[in-house]
Amino acid sequence: MKILRTLPFLLLTLLTLAGYAQKDTVLIDEVVIQSDRVSSFYMDSRRVVQIITQEQIQNLPAQSINELLQYAMNADVRKRGADEVQADVSIRGGSLEQTLILLNGVRLNDPQTGHHNMDIPVELSQVERIEILEGSGARLYGANAFCGIINIITNVPDKNYLKLSLGSSMYDLYDKLNNNLGSTDMYQGAISGGFATKKTSHFLSLSGKNSTGYTANTDAKVLKGFYSGSYYATFGTFALQMGYADKAFGANSFYSSKYPNEFEHTKTAFSSLQFSSAGKVKITPQLYWRRHHDRFELFRDNAPAWYKTHNYHLTDVLGSSINIQFNSLAGKTGIKAEYFVEKIYSNVLGTLMSDTLSDAMDSQGYFTKSGKRNNVSVALEHEYNVKKFSIALGLLGNYNDAFKFDFCPGLDLAVAFKPWIKWYLSANKSFRLPTFTDLYYQGPTNRGNPNLHPEKANTVETGLKFFHKGFYAHLSGFYRYGKNLIDWVKNPDSTKWESANLTKMQTWGIETAMTFNFSQFKCTHNPINSIDIAYAYLNSDKSSGEYVSYYIMDYLKHKLTLSINARLYKKVGMSLVYAFNDRNGTYTNFSDGKETLYHGFSTVDAKLFWRPLNFDVFFACNNIFDTRYYDYGNIAMPGRWISVGISYTFDFSKKHQAK
Repeated sequence: MKILRTLPFLLLTLLTLAGYAQKDTVLIDEVVIQSDRVSSFYMDSRRVVQIITQEQIQNLPAQSINELLQYAMNADVRKRGADEVQADVSIRGGSLEQTLILLNGVRLNDPQTGHHNMDIPVELSQVERIEILEGSGARLYGANAFCGIINIITNVPDKNYLKLSLGSSMYDLYDKLNNNLGSTDMYQGAISGGFATKKTSHFLSLSGKNSTGYTANTDAKVLKGFYSGSYYATFGTFALQMGYADKAFGANSFYSSKYPNEFEHTKTAFSSLQFSSAGKVKITPQLYWRRHHDRFELFRDNAPAWYKTHNYHLTDVLGSSINIQFNSLAGKTGIKAEYFVEKIYSNVLGTLMSDTLSDAMDSQGYFTKSGKRNNVSVALEHEYNVKKFSIALGLLGNYNDAFKFDFCPGLDLAVAFKPWIKWYLSANKSFRLPTFTDLYYQGPTNRGNPNLHPEKANTVETGLKFFHKGFYAHLSGFYRYGKNLIDWVKNPDSTKWESANLTKMQTWGIETAMTFNFSQFKCTHNPINSIDIAYAYLNSDKSSGEYVSYYIMDYLKHKLTLSINARLYKKVGMSLVYAFNDRNGTYTNFSDGKETLYHGFSTVDAKLFWRPLNFDVFFACNNIFDTRYYDYGNIAMPGRWISVGISYTFDFSKKHQAK
């Protein structure tokens, strides 16, 4: 019924748009993806790989990476606040820990908790594209690529420019929740620039956001800085990236509705250095480092006498890898070896240290506990193509000194019946390491388990892909059998959540997606550039039984998205996105203590943009119909909110073509 209520609005919009006439822009047909060890084109991929292009990023009504991913098929983005304050991202019904997040191919997952995986030091406007690999990716990227991989690719400048951006948002509050207080605001600004020659490219950006929040204790301040640079030599390419993000925000009921006055301050530093050789044999060594600091306050102010101190955590992930790719008469081969060490210093997580250490990133903090684990993996993959048949075999061996050995084999094959239709089959194994929070956390409402084991799964999927001119579609189904799955559970009459290895869980799903790119049809009198439709259904036979599940059982059972992009008049365009989400599972209603079902809900977002010369002006309205909904129980999301923004680019040079 909720879908039917908003369909008339969508039909009316389509009819209105049909009255205009404007020639469409041409999109790029072939997009290179990096889901496989050996790169391939989109239709050559033997897996479901979504690519959110730069044009889509610019046109869709999203102001952050978190919001953009909400539109992706079979992606579940569970926010605890507006914009990019905090979000847990999963794919195909997995938990927040079961998706590997990459920035330009470098892992970002935080070993403290998956709640920090999306602390990414880049703004949405700096992203060139986002690649989403659905399903197990462990044989490709090792630990934690359990249900999928999200790879965020930033822009590489090919000209000299300076860009200034300003924006503001106004949130409508729920009258019932906020005593008719009206609306609140968020302001943001950014400055970025690129410098490029035939041998080098450099990109630098600084950005900030300040929000008063959409309800009590949801204010936020965000600062980010990011640099990327490349040097193109005759023998290969050097690439350096560095980023920093500082987020301080009111965390109203983020982790427990019993304590609505929570506050959190996180700091993220990130860097990587990579070399990619030229020639027939591609050798790519890489070094990377990620540091994350977290100060969590159970009471932002007016703390009771029994509350002695805040929680302080400092994690470091330091790693190196080497990837070798080459072709032979037998096909394409990829070999990769990777080592990384994960460390944590904390006053809550880990084992007790003999000495207390001061927190260098917070003058009030200190550390009494620590943890460390080393991880080594070696992967081998081979791809063979003959006529209409393609097959890829891979095996990853992983050793972690805390959890010993894991082996992840995998097989992908595809048959192209016609140039425009392909059938594929895939079978892969995956695993996920427990976080330090899973293992050690002890708090008023949560209790970790130091005896946890890695969770594992076997996944099989199959599907059909169609691609003809401006039409793309796919239909796929998958089955995943997981064992030793880690979740936070509790008895209905208990007040504490405990981490545990659930025995097993069987999950299956189907999904379908269609894209109509009308610019490929050479229809000069159609103002609609493209229409995208995607639907995903998930089901699991594992119920919580006597336990109440906090993550695993609360998957999106139904997800439907419909997006329309249109050119209204010359430089004026618009996008419209309808989404329906129906979540499985329950949550404990804090007001009455009863288990409450999640209910399906619909939202409609729209964006109007005008791009004359070097300007980019937009007006966006999200949640147009002011739908009341919850990603997590007891944490109401913002109602209708409006955003406006303007940017101007100073172009100082002509484009250079890097060798």
